[in-house]
Amino acid sequence: IPPQKNIVQAIARKYVHVEVMVPPGQEPHDYQPTPKQILALYSAKAYFEIGIPFEKMLVEKLKKTDVKTDFINMCKDTKMLVDHVNGKTIIDPHVWLSPVQLKILCYNALNALIKLIPQHAAYFRNNYSIYIKKLNKVNFELTKVLKPFKGKTFFVFHPAFGYFAKDFKLK
Repeated sequence: IPPQKNIVQAIARKYVHVEVMVPPGQEPHDYQPTPKQILALYSAKAYFEIGIPFEKMLVEKLKKTDVKTDFINMCKDTKMLVDHVNGKTIIDPHVWLSPVQLKILCYNALNALIKLIPQHAAYFRNNYSIYIKKLNKVNFELTKVLKPFKGKTFFVFHPAFGYFAKDFKLK
């Protein structure tokens, strides 16, 4: 999805070509990859997973084939939000909306890129540091701006802001 693309490109820049599996305007929660996308995965060096529902089935099926693609779990070591609705356990995949968790996604992407393209490790580490400094600045500013709203409730159309609300002590 676009947030992942942003992370990987910010770190790797000229050394990778990133394709977004779920194109703009499509709903990532129930997206079905096209046959062309599935074929492209066979020649991809890596696939960065984020925990979107369609990925679980896709990745499980692909791992059972002879695909050479590395599957990178960007959410490794993040603290995922879990909710229980109508007897179903739902994991909120919008982890990138938390500045705290976003740093973990970046760290996981950095380590994966170093493993995949080790000759550019120093370049990746430098870009990662620059990106983290920007994230820290944004986090600082958001903390300052949102502090007066601590404990307040806000309403949105899409339930994507759980991580954001948790980080900034909003409801």
